[in-house]
Order: sequence, then C-alpha cells, then structure tokens
Amino acid sequence: MGGLFLTDDLLDTTQWSFPEMTLDAGEFLLVWCDNDEGDGPLHTNFKLGGSGEEIGLFGRLAAGNLVIDSYAFGEQTTDVSEGRETDGGEPWIFFETPTPGASNEGGCAGDLSGDAVVNVTDLLMLLGAWGTDGSGADLAEPLDVVNVSDLLVLLGAWGACD
Repeated sequence: MGGLFLTDDLLDTTQWSFPEMTLDAGEFLLVWCDNDEGDGPLHTNFKLGGSGEEIGLFGRLAAGNLVIDSYAFGEQTTDVSEGRETDGGEPWIFFETPTPGASNEGGCAGDLSGDAVVNVTDLLMLLGAWGTDGSGADLAEPLDVVNVSDLLVLLGAWGACD
C-alpha cells in the first residue's frame, strides 16, 4: 500500500499517503478519514464531510499517480454506511449494518443476525423493531419504518442464504 494516495480533493492527488504495508488477498483495511493523524498511521490528514463530497485513490508517483478509483457521495446519514454492493463491483448502495474490515458480500435480505440463515432469530429481531426506524431491521424501505413490507422480505428469504 505504501506509495498509494487517498484524497478528498481529486485535484490534490497526493493529499495523504498510505503507510508501508502489504495486504494479502481477501484482507480489508479500515482507514479513518478524520483529520486526526495523531491517532495512528491509518488516520488521514483530511476529514470527509457529512454533507457529501468526493474521495479518490491514486497510484504511485513512479507510475504516473493516476486515479485508481474515485467516488462522489451525497449527504450521509448517521449509522448508515455506503459502499459497493459487492466487493469491487457496482452499484454503490447504503448498508444499515456496516461491515468495516469485512466483505460487503455474503449477507442476504432478512438475515438480521448475520448467521447466514434467515430463521426465528431474525423474525424476533424484526418484530422487536416493529414500528420504529429499524436500527438495521428495515429491509424493504431503507430509513423508513419497520412494517409488513419488511416482514414479507424476511419470509421470502426464509432458510439458508445463497
């Protein structure tokens, strides 16, 4: 990772550089974009804005410092993450259950407990959030109220996740 750059200004392609480190295949890295470098080597010198902006990953200077990937995002919601639906794929979606340090893949609608099976445990979690804003249990309409639509999603996924 050493020599790669992260930025919240696509015109400033060398804003923050990754420390010397290697990620093995399948590993994930959590970088804190909090403008607090004193907290450790994976804390950037810029902070992402909650009202939305852009972020970019740029290559090494010796290779031309070209853009590897970038993304412009809109206004953020507390406790809801945004990421690629599948690792490296499209589209970008909202996750009411963030997965820092882990793959975005592997879950399925209705698996509220994260055990790769939609069962009674998930049903009880859904019923416990009934009528609220969800706290991760709103399956059918993100950021809405847990209701019959969410129950139908859960029942439609009953059993093992694919």
